[in-house]
Amino acid sequence: LFRSAQWVTIQDSVMSQWLNSYYPACMNGNDLDTTCAGTVSDSIVNTLNLTQSTFGLNFFTNVHTIYFNGSEITNFDYLPPNLKNLYIINAAYLVSLSPLPQGLLTLDIYGTTFSLFPTIPSSVQYLNMSYSSEPVQITPNLKNLILNNKNISSIPPLPSGLETLECNSNIL
Repeated sequence: LFRSAQWVTIQDSVMSQWLNSYYPACMNGNDLDTTCAGTVSDSIVNTLNLTQSTFGLNFFTNVHTIYFNGSEITNFDYLPPNLKNLYIINAAYLVSLSPLPQGLLTLDIYGTTFSLFPTIPSSVQYLNMSYSSEPVQITPNLKNLILNNKNISSIPPLPSGLETLECNSNIL
């Protein structure tokens, strides 16, 4: 089956470099071929230090897990539509996070603070908000909730299906 290339320009130079390193067949300079097999068949995008934008990740339609650790990213503004697991660990400079995909199952924002934080989808089953200043959001399908070192004095009502609650080093 022949598919013609559809190109988008990746403006963020760090993201463009990263894509060229890991998906060279899908890149032509700063341009990403959105139909390239490499953009739709991966399941994990590993640690990536970005300084401005995640534009480009949204074309990786079958990526299920993204893991960022200690990143200096400022805007997590584009996410793959079928993302299931999102780990943003110790990202101290994050200004905004795009709306989270409705099928998201895992959200781990350990040690990360946001200027703008979206609503957590009801599909989330694992939520780690430890060392984060974000307000606690409880979703109906939560099975695991980790709220260590949040400086909270109370816990909102919990769903009946919750299996694990960690709430160490708080002022409860």
